[in-house]
Amino acid sequence: RFPEAVTALWSSGSPTEAVSGLTFLSGRAWGAWDGALAVAALKGSKVIVLTLASDGSVASTSVPAELTQFGRLRAARQGPDGALYLTTSSGTDDRVLRVAPRG
Repeated sequence: RFPEAVTALWSSGSPTEAVSGLTFLSGRAWGAWDGALAVAALKGSKVIVLTLASDGSVASTSVPAELTQFGRLRAARQGPDGALYLTTSSGTDDRVLRVAPRG
């Protein structure tokens, strides 16, 4: 039906993770994740980190176990301090999480 549509390079699969926010991580402190895409998931209640190849395809995915305990995650932004900021969206006691790179 849409002959000019661009094929997605990545999908969260089935059932969907209900991705809701994303940001590129930037800075040497992120190590191998410098330039990776951090994706917040509502339904999946986690962050999925996509490392991209030079052609834009997804080279690898990882799910930091430390970020699977906070419930539904809605927004993801990198702050001016270089940290990753996430917001929870579970309905009660929601908060802003600050995730600093290791190192």
